[in-house]
Amino acid sequence: MITQEQVDRVLQILGVAAPLAGIAIGAIIGRLRGRGVAGMAFGLVFGLLGTGVFGLWRLYHIIGARLGYTSTANLAVQLAVFAGLGLVAGVVSQKLTHPPTVQENTTIRAEREASPTEENRRNS
Repeated sequence: MITQEQVDRVLQILGVAAPLAGIAIGAIIGRLRGRGVAGMAFGLVFGLLGTGVFGLWRLYHIIGARLGYTSTANLAVQLAVFAGLGLVAGVVSQKLTHPPTVQENTTIRAEREASPTEENRRNS
């Protein structure tokens, strides 16, 4: 049987090792693509997910110990916390991974044409 202490230890190691591994792997992949620093940054952010998992594990146990693991209050608080974090993660992911829509591009282009910059004036 796996104990809570064993899981704690594995997640502690993951919380430290994942960002370091992310930086190293990101640097290698970034260098192969000609963008070493960007690769390292992406690897670090990706690796910090391991640290986040450890933090969420600890949060789960703090809330559970305080409210009682089998209580309805614990269930409601855990649901609110994790649903809220999931919502925030989804919004951030959407903003980072999806380009502006055609409507947004049209609006941005119209705004640029309405107020020409020095470069636009030179090109005209």
